[in-house]
Amino acid sequence: GDMILLYNDLFGTYPFKDEKYGHCLAPLGGGMEHQTMTTLTNFSFLLVAHELAHQWFGDYITCSNWQDIWINEGFASYAEYLAYQYLIGPNEAGSWLTRTHDYIKSAPGGSVFVPDDFAGDEDRIFNYRLSYNKGAAIIHMIRQEVNNDSLFFSMLKEYLNRYKNSNVTGMDFKNLLEEKTGNDFDNFFEQWYFGEGYPIHSFTWSYHSDTLYITSLQSTSATTPHFNCLIDFRVRYNDKDSMIRMRQLTNFDHWEVYMPGQVTSISVDPDQWLLMENAGINNLDQIGEINEFTLVPNPARDKITLRFSNPVEPYKVLVADSSGKILLAEKS
Repeated sequence: GDMILLYNDLFGTYPFKDEKYGHCLAPLGGGMEHQTMTTLTNFSFLLVAHELAHQWFGDYITCSNWQDIWINEGFASYAEYLAYQYLIGPNEAGSWLTRTHDYIKSAPGGSVFVPDDFAGDEDRIFNYRLSYNKGAAIIHMIRQEVNNDSLFFSMLKEYLNRYKNSNVTGMDFKNLLEEKTGNDFDNFFEQWYFGEGYPIHSFTWSYHSDTLYITSLQSTSATTPHFNCLIDFRVRYNDKDSMIRMRQLTNFDHWEVYMPGQVTSISVDPDQWLLMENAGINNLDQIGEINEFTLVPNPARDKITLRFSNPVEPYKVLVADSSGKILLAEKS
């Protein structure tokens, strides 16, 4: 009962209110979202949340083809998170995000959109890591990009109302996003929906003369060379927490933030908006003496040599060109 009231509020009125919403218990693995009558193996919280959400995403609107199964499964999976967020609490919702992100990152590649070569492959279409989990994760990132929950959920209602009782694609949702926000989502969908993998970030920071300096070096897990993404930082500043948000525009970005007082620590993406691997965050002020090195030749065409003043072990070397594109990643 609480779930159906919640989804009524977030998505719009239950589409089949003049008929019913029922459950059929059966000895099967998981559930199936038959319109007005969900088949379930049990009444677990997540299973009921997922299958109920399908009454809107899957039964009221349906993907135009199997390659856009995200319309059904990505949104129903994200509804699991919403049920945790609004009905249970932030700890359980945060744990859901952690589990979801970790499972997505259990393999390096794969896109949410099902490629042409796999359009008839049932296992690829219903790949839980990609169609379900990564599909849900990118909706969470879209919510961050919109940066206005009232607008975000009004767009979900508009999406359902506009395409009710018909078929839709991922591009239909993209077009509505652009229409309602006035923002361009070409890069987002190219990188996150059609592209593969996720970003891997290494951060450094220091604080001098009322200015916080942060650098972010991004590599990626698969074929997508760069992810344009928002990154939140929680800064411990004058003994209080402050949130700042930056956008990674290239593979190597540097930001300077005026913060008079004293910064003692920072953490990255504390609310888990971003699907990423945090490879580490280092305070340069606490590292001490930096191992000096020389690089020859410079500029270089096809070969470089690094010589360090002291032995380095273990190490990770990332080589980027002038645009910030990572050309080489080596580690001991």
